[in-house]
Amino acid sequence: MTDSSKSQWSQIVPDSASAGEILAMVQIFNDCFRARTDAWNILQGSEAKFSSFFTRVLTLALPKHKGDDIEVRKEALIFLINCFQSLENPTIRAECMRIASLSIWNCVASPVRREAEFKSVPQLKKFWRHLEKKFNAADDATKERLSFDRKWLSNLLAGFVDILDSIPEEGEVSIHSVSYCERFLEFLIDLEAQLPTRRYFNTLLDDHNIVVSCTLSALAHRPDCTRFQQLLNMLKFYSRFEINDQTGSALTDSEMTDLHSKRLLELQRVAFSSFQSQLSPLALANIGAIERRVDLERHFDKLSDEELIRLCQILGLRTQKVNKDGENVSRKFLIEILVSRYEKRTSQIDAVNAMPLYPDENLLFDEHLEQTESYTGNEVLPLPKLNLQFLTIHDYLLRNFNLFRLESAYEIRQDIEDAVKRLAPKLIFPERTTEFTGWARMAIPIETFSIVDVEKPNLGEKKPAKVAADVTFNISRYTPSIRDEWSSLRQHDILFLLTLQATKESHAKYEAGKSFKQHFGLKYVRGCEVSAILGQDGKPVDEFMDPEAKQEFLEAKTRTIRVMLDPNQYQADIDRFSAKKGRMFTKRSTYCYAGIPKKTTSRGSWRRCVILCKASWSCLTGCTTSSWDTETLAAPTIPTCPTPPNPLISETRSSTMPMSKSRSRTRRLFLRRISLSLCLHHT
Repeated sequence: MTDSSKSQWSQIVPDSASAGEILAMVQIFNDCFRARTDAWNILQGSEAKFSSFFTRVLTLALPKHKGDDIEVRKEALIFLINCFQSLENPTIRAECMRIASLSIWNCVASPVRREAEFKSVPQLKKFWRHLEKKFNAADDATKERLSFDRKWLSNLLAGFVDILDSIPEEGEVSIHSVSYCERFLEFLIDLEAQLPTRRYFNTLLDDHNIVVSCTLSALAHRPDCTRFQQLLNMLKFYSRFEINDQTGSALTDSEMTDLHSKRLLELQRVAFSSFQSQLSPLALANIGAIERRVDLERHFDKLSDEELIRLCQILGLRTQKVNKDGENVSRKFLIEILVSRYEKRTSQIDAVNAMPLYPDENLLFDEHLEQTESYTGNEVLPLPKLNLQFLTIHDYLLRNFNLFRLESAYEIRQDIEDAVKRLAPKLIFPERTTEFTGWARMAIPIETFSIVDVEKPNLGEKKPAKVAADVTFNISRYTPSIRDEWSSLRQHDILFLLTLQATKESHAKYEAGKSFKQHFGLKYVRGCEVSAILGQDGKPVDEFMDPEAKQEFLEAKTRTIRVMLDPNQYQADIDRFSAKKGRMFTKRSTYCYAGIPKKTTSRGSWRRCVILCKASWSCLTGCTTSSWDTETLAAPTIPTCPTPPNPLISETRSSTMPMSKSRSRTRRLFLRRISLSLCLHHT
């Protein structure tokens, strides 16, 4: 902090300062955090002064009337985010914890919900009585201060819902309102992702139905507000994290299953005793038959609005709007409250195991993650934070895993962008084919691509056990040195397949700031691992092969490699295609993976172009770019799969550059690190 800022802090008197002076000091603190400087070094010896200042900021963050400046509330909220990210500072922690203590449970709507929490942790009941006794014995001024602290979070949540409800699903929207909502979700995530603040706040968040309000809001369904949706997914994840909120101990899968079963049994008892005529099938069904979302919605839809309200009240769930006292929520909202509470959740380890091993086009070219190159701190990044507070060792490993995965994806994206720019794809008329007017050092066209094997899923799994494909490319046009480089591909090298469909603007110069995917027509990115190099006879080539056969292999114009596709990504493509078409595949269908089937138009048909390229650096070795036409992602039915037709190849020039040994070591280090993280997480 600069000398002028220190002087301004020493001169300010929080109790008598105007709102403008308080706001100016808040902006100074926020600027210090944006500049990554120590903002709290001036607090030594002025704890009482900071306490008064913190109270003024809390008042500044609350909505007073509809004409409030939302930018002022946003600045105050950013200051509070910075405070809750600095709980290691004793002065900051003392002020933050007074608004996140057990007393905030006074704002829980139903005493039934509060008593249920006390029943699970009997020690809290004694602590609660002590707080109530202390509050009743206090004077009027102290009661006013304590009442402000215990109601502050609830009032802040109500103000957030007001702004959230004011945003339409279509049409123009206030940028300041969207930015405030994004910052507010960041604030909620910080409270949920730290055990000292999560202990009591998670119950209040669930009671106020904030996650449901965000899920059903118009903002969550706007296509131009994807950052809010990503932050909402993070909030959902932490609101249902596998942890005991009171003890801080991590919960195993069996313990989470027991908690889920107890909730459903409680629901069945209430349904049988109070709604036997309407919910008799739910009350008498086994748990496995009523834990899916679609099953719960079917049962709850049988109840009238009044019966839904009575069911929620018996279960201790809030039925009135947080921001409007006395007004009940809609029927759709009530059903979503019940379904989100009682549906089966996906365990963390299952979610990690279901993730694709290689980054796809959505991860590589996420427009919000691209902003990290010029990030100034003015916007929210939907990324996990690394500080001194985390929930469990699983949470710590998962945050590092996600960040390291994004860092690796960024390096891969740079290689892909360089190769695609050098290839210079261009749309040719009137055939509407994709041609490459340039060449890339790391790219080469391939002649055929075919899926040769899809093994049955292992017991208890949905994804196929293995997906193998053969890729053939021609190297006759290149110099001997370049042919040797492509012949040096070895087992376990990683390649990427890209689908490129040139647009009218693809041949123009690419300008920074525009969408790379749209400019060059990049549709899909799929990773694969080299399994074997095949000779002319279709058998794997090794170092101990006959010299004559080896010489024949080296003199051949084509190379064929067998690659292993990612089963998780393969299954995701199948599910997405099936959901779009509304049917599964048949044995007589023809397929090509991660491509687009031939689409005939009045001006001709798309040309299927497949390019193979190696990346100069990627956490997983090389990179292949492939480009072929399909109208939808297609893939065979498990477990059988016919070989798809050979794609049509456009003429292009390409070359490559081998990966250095140091980068190969980097790849192995990355794989070991990720394997260790997943192993510890699973343990």
